[in-house]
Order: sequence, then structure tokens, then C-alpha cells
Amino acid sequence: MRKELLKGIKKLNDCVKMTLGPNGKNVLIDCGNGYPLITNDGVTVAKHFILTDKAEQNAVEIVRQAALKTNEEAGDGTTSSIVLAAEIIRRAKGIKDTIRLRDELSDAASFLVKKAGRISKRCKSKTALFDIALNSCGNPEDAAMIADAVSKCEHVNLEDNDIGERTLNFSNGFETNFEMVSSHFCEDMDKMQSIFRNPLMIIRERIDTIKPFMEEFENCIKGKRPVIIIAKSFSNEVIKALLLNKQVMRVLPLKYFNEEEAECLKEITIEKCVVRLHNALFCIKKSVNLSRYIRNLEYKTAKEKDDYKKHKLKELLGKLTTGVATISVGFATPAEQRERFLRIEDGLNAAQNAKKFGFLHGGGKAYCELAKMLKGKTAGAKILKKSLYIIKRLISAKTRKGCKKTRSRKVVDPTAVIKSVIKNAVSVASILLTTDRMIV
Repeated sequence: MRKELLKGIKKLNDCVKMTLGPNGKNVLIDCGNGYPLITNDGVTVAKHFILTDKAEQNAVEIVRQAALKTNEEAGDGTTSSIVLAAEIIRRAKGIKDTIRLRDELSDAASFLVKKAGRISKRCKSKTALFDIALNSCGNPEDAAMIADAVSKCEHVNLEDNDIGERTLNFSNGFETNFEMVSSHFCEDMDKMQSIFRNPLMIIRERIDTIKPFMEEFENCIKGKRPVIIIAKSFSNEVIKALLLNKQVMRVLPLKYFNEEEAECLKEITIEKCVVRLHNALFCIKKSVNLSRYIRNLEYKTAKEKDDYKKHKLKELLGKLTTGVATISVGFATPAEQRERFLRIEDGLNAAQNAKKFGFLHGGGKAYCELAKMLKGKTAGAKILKKSLYIIKRLISAKTRKGCKKTRSRKVVDPTAVIKSVIKNAVSVASILLTTDRMIV
């Protein structure tokens, strides 16, 4: 059984590792529903990788979790997670006491994650953001756009367009931790999000019935206007009724936690809203109402005596005055658009992570530096130490064959990505190494 598991991991690794680093190659994926997808995004390749052998496919499913978790936590480094997990499993093949090995690997990974945080460098300049974005997206123009957006705004929205151009726009807006009451309201299941333009906003503390809103709903259906309903709580009957109405009307119920943010939305006009499962980004129309509301909020903040409330008001004020950047992605063909969109998304995630948590040397160099810090004598520490060099080895091999541009620029990686890669790769490798039987 173990041979089949190892075969599955090797096949996945051989396919995914081609996409590693700034000179990574593309993979063509037959999605079975229209145009094929061309991408060098590790997690996208892993999601579509299917083997006919059940035992091999089960191993793929487990290792894929490292990429999915890294993508969720850091938005980049998904290929590295699979490559590192596969290398750990390959090197640990002959170890018999896998339970002890699992604990040793976990201890070594925890040590390295802490070390990475300590040696991390703060991202202080737009140039550093450019270097980080370029390392992930591979295009200087895209990287410059990302660096400009991230350096000026706390919140950056990424969207497709059909005009065939890339644009960067700045607008007023803020992000909240409002949650969808159910994933069934997602309109884009791939990105797990919904985008509403010029929505009707209904804001209440609690909603137990939709009867008071029927006239507004009918007007919205006639005018093809979407509806966003925000409340602290919804009854089950309301959620069921809205799901039924979803067939004839674009509607989205959101649960709020911060009353000040909910009250804010009553005073301003929303141009666009990008809603994901656990957060919502509101783009606000510039108006006299907005300017008046900001002045009132500044006055209210200055007068507030409760430290916690004052902090929350300052937070909201900061969000409203910092604004939102929107990168709109358009290219000549759907195939190029999808491929470049995923690259820009990786670059944006990397730059935002670096701005928050700092960065380390890129191109696999940080993994080598961390490996040298790992002085443990256990089998797990030794295996992880040797495995960490694989990422630099693969990137260096591609760089020798690749363009000179990659070698001349400064290559850096976000600290959050490196920490996530090590933690998640060790996690899935440990699970598979302690697996000895399978039921299919």
C-alpha cells in the first residue's frame, strides 16, 4: 500500500514542481467545460490533478491539503508546500518508528517557524513590495501596479474586465468582517465570492420575516438591482425564503458584528461590494454625505472616553480615509486573461503578506538559511533539514535555464508564506508517514 501512496505523491510532485519559482512553466488543464485552463499556480494545478488508481489518488488528496491550507493562510507558496512535503516523505521512506518521527518533524517545524518570525525583515518601501510582487507574478508592469496599490491602500480588490486592459483605480471604501449567512449565496463558487454593484442596502438589528421588504424586493426585481441585507441575526425562515427568492433576485444576507460599521453603511452610498464568506469590501461613492459623516466621526472619536470604543472608532475612521484600490485585469484572449489573473493574484497576496508580516530572502535561500539553524540530532530534524534545500535546488536549476532578468533583481519572499509552507508540508507528510493501511 505504501508503494501506491508514494507513487501518487511522486506523480503529483512531478507535475506541480514545473510551476515553481518566477521561471516556473505553465500547465494546461482540461476543465471539461469549455476552454482549457493554462496556469502556473500550484494550488490550481493540484486541485485539478486526478489519478485513476484509488490508492494513488488518496495520497494526492492528502498532499493537496498542504497547498490548499497554504493558499488559505498566505495566498502564495502552494507549489513549495507540495514539493517540500514530497521531499520529506521521500527521505523518510526507510524509517520504521514513524510515530516518533512525526513528533520530531513537528518539533523541528515549530522551531523553524519561530526562527523565521525572528529573522524577518520589515517591508518599509514600495521598492521592496515591487520585488516581492515581481517574484510571484513575473511581470514588471503587473508588479509595479501591485506595489502602487498595496503601498497606498490597506485593501486591494482584484477583478476581471472585458476591455482587454489592466487598470488601477483608487476609491473610498473599507473592509469589514461581515459574514455570509450561508455559502449557498456565493455567486462565484471558484473564488467563493459575490460582487454587487449599486446594491439596495437594508440594515436592521434582527430580521424574522421578509414581509416588510416585499415592495422593495419587487422594485429591485423590476429594475434588476441587487439587494444586500445586513443584520445581527436572521431567523431560519428568512434564510430559506431568501434562498428561494435567489432564483428571481440577486440577494445576499450578511451578519454583522460591529454596530458602528453597520451604522456607517446607513449614512453612505455603496457603489460596489465584494463579499466573501468571512469578509466584505465596500467601495463608497464620494459625496457630501461621506464628507459630513467623516467629520462627525472625527468629532465622535475625539469625545469618546471609553478606550475600547475609541479604538474601534479610530479603526473605522482609518478605513474610511485610507480607501480601496481596485486592480482590473483584462487581456486579449480568455486563456491569457485567466493565466495572468492568477499570476497577479499571487503577486498581490505576496505583497500584502509582506507588508503585514515582513519578508526573507527569496528563491529558496531563506529555506537554506533556516536549515542551517536547525541543529537537532533527531531523525526528524535531519530529514527536514535536508529536505529544505530542495526548493532552492529546483529554482536554481530553472534560473540557469531562464532569463537573466531573474538573476539580476532582488528576490524576496513573504515571511508568512515561508512559515506556512514549512508548517503545512510537515503536517501532511507526518500524516502520510504514519499511515499503514487503507480502506477503499
